[in-house]
Amino acid sequence: MKIYIDPGHGGNDSGAVGNGLVEKNLNLDISLKEKALFEKLGHTVRMSRTADKSVPLSTRTDEANFWGADIFISNHINSGGGVGVEVWHSIYGGKGKEYAARVERSLSEIFKSRGLKSREGRGGDYLYVIRTAKMPAILIEFGFIDSIEDTSKLKQEDIRQKCAEAVVYGVLGQNLPKVSNSPRVEIESPVLKRLVKYTAPMMKGEDIKLIQKRLNELGFHKGYIDGIYGRNTEAAVRAFQKAKALTVDGIVGEKTWNSLMNSASKPKSELKRLLRYTIPMMSGEDVKIVQQKLNQLGFNAGVADGIYGKNTEAAVKRFQGAKGIAVDGIVGQSTWKVLF
Repeated sequence: MKIYIDPGHGGNDSGAVGNGLVEKNLNLDISLKEKALFEKLGHTVRMSRTADKSVPLSTRTDEANFWGADIFISNHINSGGGVGVEVWHSIYGGKGKEYAARVERSLSEIFKSRGLKSREGRGGDYLYVIRTAKMPAILIEFGFIDSIEDTSKLKQEDIRQKCAEAVVYGVLGQNLPKVSNSPRVEIESPVLKRLVKYTAPMMKGEDIKLIQKRLNELGFHKGYIDGIYGRNTEAAVRAFQKAKALTVDGIVGEKTWNSLMNSASKPKSELKRLLRYTIPMMSGEDVKIVQQKLNQLGFNAGVADGIYGKNTEAAVKRFQGAKGIAVDGIVGQSTWKVLF
């Protein structure tokens, strides 16, 4: 078989973050494990990415279509307050649904199962990669990153290996081996490499972006995710430390870092406020969720940075136009409900 594997997100788009894990890393790790096992069993594999880099959503299915893949497999980790695994397939059933059913059956030995999923959107399937792939396609959500139950499993290398085996043997219609002899691939979890605090000149870096992102997700940070440790970020850290009964000093050391990375994000199922383009621009986890969903559906909101800029507004307008909603670039209840 010619198998195309798509590790969701990557590069500037981290996907969901929670409980000390980053979705893009988990997606890549499981995908590399799948690749190694498929190839060991004599199949040909291509991937949308084999490292931490950004890949446009359209490129992923375009490559698979041009190559003439026999199956498209997209790997993700869910978020939003649930528990368990989901396997998505086309609304039209067929071979893709058969693959999905076998994979779901195997993964239900590891996670609670939320069952098979499919959803109709405008012009066909709701999910972009399933809608645009010209071969049978499945999208797998390996548990919820904001679930302690699921992430306690995903943190274990042997469980991630079992996830890959469940997909590979499920697709091939074979029984899982009693003893795994598949190649092992490790992932990197976010690790604090320096004390982070307000200084003059101000500290900068990717670690500060991750801190700001987690503070946003947890409802403590309202500023930009710019990777600069300024007064706003310091104030947000102090508020977080106070809420978590930590020493309130505005410094991200080991205890504050671990608490940030392991705290569950707020549920994402409800719209708490109208989202629109303003000056200064709105930011927050709700904005990021909208951006991720628009990207997933093929409306290209750009990098999911949690900032409601002109690109996000334009993507919302394109989505509204496609769904027959009043085109105003504002995410109110009507637009939110259609999105989710």
